[in-house]
Order: sequence, then structure tokens, then C-alpha cells
Amino acid sequence: MQILTPHLSNKQVSFAPLDLPQTAQSPSLLELARHYSVPSAFFEERIRSVTHSFGSVDNNNGYSSWFHYLCKNITTQQSGNGGKWVSDPRPGSSILPQMDGTWNRSGFFLRWASLEEANPDRDPEVTLICFQAPEFLRKRLVQIPAASFCSGAILDPHCLFVVILSELSRQMDHTTWDVSDVFRDVEMKMLDASHEREAFTGLHNIFKHIIFLQEGSEAILLTLNAFTICHQKSLGCASDDEKAAAQATHDALLQVETGFQAVNLRIKSLEKRMQNIISLVSQPRPVLQ
Repeated sequence: MQILTPHLSNKQVSFAPLDLPQTAQSPSLLELARHYSVPSAFFEERIRSVTHSFGSVDNNNGYSSWFHYLCKNITTQQSGNGGKWVSDPRPGSSILPQMDGTWNRSGFFLRWASLEEANPDRDPEVTLICFQAPEFLRKRLVQIPAASFCSGAILDPHCLFVVILSELSRQMDHTTWDVSDVFRDVEMKMLDASHEREAFTGLHNIFKHIIFLQEGSEAILLTLNAFTICHQKSLGCASDDEKAAAQATHDALLQVETGFQAVNLRIKSLEKRMQNIISLVSQPRPVLQ
């Protein structure tokens, strides 16, 4: 298992494959779990393919928090007339219309040293492990200036989760707009009697994508709520500097939550429009005079 570490010393971000214990990477994953005291609950969530995920542990091995992200992925192609359709990018995948069976799956584990573990001569160790992080997120984390990483992550390690969630919000927003573009083309054809209607299979698959996106959107909002509660509890014994950093994290987290809420509202709107189109499909098309 290859692990890339762009930030070394006592502050590091590492990238690892998907945290599936049943794969060929299992021995390396177990070694990684033992080294960083990753709890079994973290891997259990992946095995169960949960969409709502957040956990934290505070013990003699230090403090740790984690969450998993599971959301529908949509790949689109564009036709010569500007229309879009959904297309599964995997070789040999289903040729059903508007079908895409791929998913965005990642896991994030954050650990930092307890006061007992910390070396008084240097800052506490902060480690972030990203399991199957998408390329855009890798680039974003690597681009964090060393000075910002040191000042922010040491005082409040949870600020790294805010960076991740912000990027995932953009990804979900982009995916939702892609589905919206596909649906808009279908909707126009359904309302225009001169065009051939979308086949029921295509409508079913588009609606299924919207339902899965809705589930992922609702789940990440629940994750954000659990994260906020955990973060607020950690302020009890914080120093003044740590409280100031935590307040900055909290403010940024609220902004990220607003972004996810906006995506959620757009998905709900898509769902209602889709239901309207399906009701039209069940009605006979008017005869042109």
C-alpha cells in the first residue's frame, strides 16, 4: 500500500487506498490502524457503506476524529447539440440509458497527541489520513501553506476537516448541476410534443440518481451536525489561543454547512420536477393538429 506524505515531521497529511479490510491491502491497513490507533469502528462504517458517519475517541492514545463520505457520482457526456446525458465511465459497464453505477467514496481519520503524549519541546503531533481522497482534494491539501498548516492545525486540528468538507461541498454541487443539466434536456423534450420522449428506463435511472444524491446530501448534513457538537464539546478545557482558533473553525464550518444546504435545496427541487415529469409520462401525448 502506497502512502504519500506531503507534510512530514510532527504535522502530516497522508493518502491511502480505500479503507476496505477485505481487499489485498488488508495487511497494510491493519498495520496503519495499529500505528495510529485507528478504532475498529472506523472500518466497520466502511464495511456497512454508511452515508452518515462521524466518530471521535479521547483516550490515553490521544484524540481522534473521523468521518466517511459516500455519495453518488455522475459522469456526463455532451452531444453535438449541447445536450447532456449520463454515461457510466467504466469499461464494459451497463449500456442502459442514463445509467452510472459509480460512487464517490472516501474516509478521513484525524489524530493528535494527548497532553500526556505531547513532547513539551515541540508542538503536538497532528496526523490526517485520507483514504481514497479524490485528486482535487489531494491537490487542495498539498497546497496548504506550511505556516497555515502549523498555526491552524496545531491549535485546532479539526480545521483540516473543514477544508475537506468545503471541497466535498463543491464536488456535490458540481454533480448536482450535472444531473440538473441532464434533466433539463429531458424535461424540454417531454414538454415539447414535437420531440421523442425519454424512455422510461432513462427516466428511472435519472430519478434514481436524484434519490441517491438526496440521501448523500441529507447524510452529510447529519455528519456536519455531529461534527459541530463534537467540536463544541472540545472547547471546555481549551486555552485562549485554542478557543480563538476553534471559533474560526466554527465560523468556517457554518459557511460549509450553508453550501451543503444550498445543494440539498436544489436536489429537492429536482426531485419535485422529476415527479412532475413522471406524472406526465403516464398521460397520453396530445395529438398535434
